[in-house]
Amino acid sequence: SDRLRLEEGLAALDQAALPLLEACTLPDFGRGTGGLSPEAVAVTEGVAAAVGDTSKLPIRKNRVRQPKLASSNSPKKENKEGHTPGRMAQPPPPRPSGYFEKKGEVHELRQLLRGASADRDQQKKRDAIKKVIAYMTLGIDVSPLFSEMVMASATTDLVQKKMVYLYLVNYAESNSDLAILAINTLQKDCRDDDPMIRGLALRSLCSLSLVNVIEYLQPAVQRALEDVNGYVRKTAVIGVVKLFYISPSVVMETDLLPMLKRLVSDSDAHVVSNTISALEEVLASEGGYHPTEEVITALLNRIMHFSEWGQCAILRLLTKYCVAGEAEMFDIMNILDGLLKQSSSAVVLSVTKIFVDLTSNRPDLQQDVLQRLKGPLLTLMAAASTELSYTVLVHIHALLTRGHRQIEVFAGDFKQFFCRYNEPSYIKQVKIDILTMLADFNSAEHVVTELSEYVTDVDAEIARRAIRAIGKIAVHVPSTSEMIVTSLTSLLELDIDYVCTEAAVVMKDLVR
Repeated sequence: SDRLRLEEGLAALDQAALPLLEACTLPDFGRGTGGLSPEAVAVTEGVAAAVGDTSKLPIRKNRVRQPKLASSNSPKKENKEGHTPGRMAQPPPPRPSGYFEKKGEVHELRQLLRGASADRDQQKKRDAIKKVIAYMTLGIDVSPLFSEMVMASATTDLVQKKMVYLYLVNYAESNSDLAILAINTLQKDCRDDDPMIRGLALRSLCSLSLVNVIEYLQPAVQRALEDVNGYVRKTAVIGVVKLFYISPSVVMETDLLPMLKRLVSDSDAHVVSNTISALEEVLASEGGYHPTEEVITALLNRIMHFSEWGQCAILRLLTKYCVAGEAEMFDIMNILDGLLKQSSSAVVLSVTKIFVDLTSNRPDLQQDVLQRLKGPLLTLMAAASTELSYTVLVHIHALLTRGHRQIEVFAGDFKQFFCRYNEPSYIKQVKIDILTMLADFNSAEHVVTELSEYVTDVDAEIARRAIRAIGKIAVHVPSTSEMIVTSLTSLLELDIDYVCTEAAVVMKDLVR
């Protein structure tokens, strides 16, 4: 019977051979069924069950079942977590390390400059140069870009030239060898048709401050001193000073100094102002530049055309000039009288100094001059700027120390020197000293009353100075001594230690 059952099973197996071969698929090494498809496994299991021999079942290996790869045409179904069912989540691809990913600011700027030059895009190039200047301003070292910036200077855009020259001047000292590369471009721009470019190139060339560029610098400056444009000549004058600091012998032993002296009579006021200042620096070892009568006359006749800075330069030069006679002195004062109406404190104080120096040997005339100067000085003293007020007050105090005649000029305006509550302490101190000097028989009572108010000031030094000023007035004006002693006695009753102490000291001095 067993033999019969085996033969029937083999016959059934032969009949199922063709469907079995059709159902077989390519080996799938991900499954543990011996490489058969599910249909073939089902047929084989049916045959084995019919025969009753379990040994015919395919061997199943305990392997982890890998998920099927979804077909590109079949829709993907996702669960709540956002993952496709039956498929394991793939890990993200490894990212490169941050150390190798960052290229650095200098590298990025170099790529921007090279890309802009290759594309010939002026706006892109300007933005790249602007970014370099911004990094330089922030303190980032962008000196490795020196070669690229030198190449970027070959442009007709004035804005780009300004930024590139600013970079070259800033890093020329640390890259002296590479700075020679920019000399040709700067020399070419010094001969440009545009005076702005000529002046800009000359200023940048003089600012390199390198000894090895003197041979290129001297001819450029000498040629620019004779330029037809005033801006270029003004820049060349400052270039002479920069050249003097690099090599003094080049200026003193060449034609630069005589050319500089001739520019004092230049038609451009800005050139003359720069020339006077340049001569003062170059000839500092000789006491500065000493003008002649012809030069002074020409400058005074044109002084109204100069700026405030230029007027101050001329007035400083005028203090070195020796007046030939009284007629010339009056001519000078008549010309300078119009400058007292200016709002510039520097000009007004410079004119004041000249007037006082010119009339130093004429006391009667000096009093009239001070009477003329009083109005402008008091106007400047009342300015909103505390620093300016302090400067004018110090000058007035210096004038009052010159003699009794000067005190008489300001004596009638003593109330102008009363302190305001919101003024700084350094202004109050000078005003208290001036009030002490201006107090006389007519104004002493008002001054002492005002000084008594300062005793309770929050600043202890101001309070002590006010008490000492009251004591000085009692010595200078004896008629007020009784009133002052009464005032000092009342101060002893105040519950302020430093006030009582200072009042006792002053009363002791008065008794002596």
